[in-house]
Amino acid sequence: PLFQTDALSFVEVSLRQKTEELDQFFNVSQDLLCIASTDGYFLRLNPVWERVLGFAREELMAKRFLDFVHPDDLLRTQEAVSAQKSGQKVISFENRYRCKDGTYRWLEWNSVPAENLIFAAARDVTDQKLADQVMEERLRFERLVSEFSARFVNIAPDRVDSEIEHGLRRILTFFQVDRCALLHTLADKTTWQITHVTSAEGVPPVPLR
Repeated sequence: PLFQTDALSFVEVSLRQKTEELDQFFNVSQDLLCIASTDGYFLRLNPVWERVLGFAREELMAKRFLDFVHPDDLLRTQEAVSAQKSGQKVISFENRYRCKDGTYRWLEWNSVPAENLIFAAARDVTDQKLADQVMEERLRFERLVSEFSARFVNIAPDRVDSEIEHGLRRILTFFQVDRCALLHTLADKTTWQITHVTSAEGVPPVPLR
């Protein structure tokens, strides 16, 4: 019947328009967008994935997405997928994904399950994570130096050397280096002398003179 044919044509046009809208949304977004199955495979990815991770989308879709997750984040990611299988949303979840060159990028995820599908958007937050780590290490070192300096307030002269050695051992551990030394600049301002030195276990000592 003519009515049925017109109805089918309307549905086809509507589906085509929605598909084109979805294609446009996938292609213009700066986030990593995906549709995945709850059994562990990407079904659709936008082009940003290729730029961020270096893999072609076909390579990412050929393997289970857990194969790209950092081993230290695998258990948490499996738990997040299980939560989505039971219908729970996942908000601001972070894990690391392997790039084609072997490095890892931090991704922050928001995802919503729908039956056996997962609709998700991820943002590359690697630069922010690295900046936070640098700041944290700087603050930790400043606290270490502050504690080191405080130990010399009203200290007895016979304890100075032992406190310096204690501080050097802490600095050595903090930076994870083989040796750490305290230098004294001589009167001519052009030469210096090692006054105290500490070495990691198994590293031969350095003579002070």
